[in-house]
This record gives sequence, structure tokens and C-alpha cells, in this order.
Amino acid sequence: MNPDHSRSRRIVDKVVNWGILASVLVLVMVISVNYFVLPNLHESRTIGIGDTVLLPDRPLGAEGKTLVLFLEANCEFSRKSGYFYKRLSKALQGRTETKFVVMYPEKKEAPDTFLEELGIAELNRFPSDFKGLGVVATPTLILLEDTRIQQLWRGMLSGDSEAEVLRSLNLGIKDERMVDESFLLRPEISNRLRVVDLRERDSFREKGRQEALNIPFDEFTVRAINELSQSDVIVLAGNLDSELDDAHRYLSSEQFPNVYILNSDP
Repeated sequence: MNPDHSRSRRIVDKVVNWGILASVLVLVMVISVNYFVLPNLHESRTIGIGDTVLLPDRPLGAEGKTLVLFLEANCEFSRKSGYFYKRLSKALQGRTETKFVVMYPEKKEAPDTFLEELGIAELNRFPSDFKGLGVVATPTLILLEDTRIQQLWRGMLSGDSEAEVLRSLNLGIKDERMVDESFLLRPEISNRLRVVDLRERDSFREKGRQEALNIPFDEFTVRAINELSQSDVIVLAGNLDSELDDAHRYLSSEQFPNVYILNSDP
């Protein structure tokens, strides 16, 4: 065989082989993009304002508002927010224009025991495709107008966010946290009463109540767990509303059941 012809044949074979390999690589890339990359991009969507959410008990076109709580059983942030959900549920009872429902992951059991622990066992609950909806974290709280999301809140809410939720629902809830001096004189709580003053030490020595426990606000989260009992009736005192709100929220999230704020400056 002619050496030049043999060399040319080998070159042609290499070109053909490289061409076949390139075609296979392109085909693999196309398959990967269509079956792996694009679906994952779609599934990574995040739920947002303006999205539509259909509920089993509120079909498309139904009028009214629905507050929807997405949670998972034993979620710690949901547990620490239980006091607020209980407050919402109580305020919305009997209001036909606004519903409050719970959604839980569709492949898990209904969180009946957890809802009972949170004090909201009376709420209707439905399984939901969290991933398909774009619910990326729990708890997530959304407010639907008809079936469209008008407001959305994620995680454990701050005091400002809680107030925003209440305003969005037009709830003029009486602040049951507030008590006056007469509350401190109730004989049935005298053995369990703990007045906690959040002011700095110098201010407390000048203006504080003699019977009060002084825990300055910047030490509160460290000391409160160790120095207070869940059986106590705790009354918070101080001169900054923001500190009183934060301290009340913290104790409530830690499952202290009887926490109040003194509405006068002692």
C-alpha cells in the first residue's frame, strides 16, 4: 500500500473519530441542560408577592383574605413564634372575611401534636408542595387576597413585623401584655410574682422598685433563663418600650407562659 495513502487514511480516521466524540459531547451537554440544569433552575424559585396560591378550601376566584402559615413539625423558629400565632388565631376567631390556615410538607404527617403545643390546634391544616411553591424556609407567613399573595413574612418575626401583620389584617387587638399597679397586688400570684427591671444599674438604684430584680437589658438573654422560672408570673418594668417588647418576645419564645409589661414607670 502506498505510504502516503495509508498516512492520509489515518488522518481521515482521526478526524472522523474526533468528530464523533465532539458530537457525543454536545449531545451529553444538551441532555444535561434539559434534564438537570433547567429543572433545577425552575425548582429553585422562591415564593413572592404577587404569586398565586390555591388552597383546598378556597377555590380560584373566591373572595376574602387568608393568612397561611407554612411550617414543619418541631421547627424551632415556629415553636418560638407560637405565642404570636396563638394571638392571631384568637383575634381571627369569628371573622368570616379572613381565614387562618396551616400548610405542611405534603410527604409528611399532619403536625397535629405540634400545633397543639403551639396552642393553635383549632386551625385547619393542609399538605402542600413546598418546593413547587417556592417555600424555602419555615416558618413562612403569607397573606392572600383572594388567591394572590399581598404580604409575606419569613422566619421568627421582629416586633415591627408582628405589628405589620396585625395592621395588614386590620386587627385592633387589645394588648393583653400590659398590666397596671393593681395587678401586682393580686393575692393569688403573690408567691410567684417576679418584677424584673430592665434599666441600667445606676438608673435602677435611683428609680427602681425595692422588690424588683434588676437585669439590665444588655444582660437579659444571658441571665433571664438562669434566674427566672417558667412557673413565675413575670412583670417587666423599664423606661424603653423597645426593650420591654424585645424582652417580652424573648421570654415568650422560650415558653415562659405568664409574662407581662408594667404600663407605668415605677
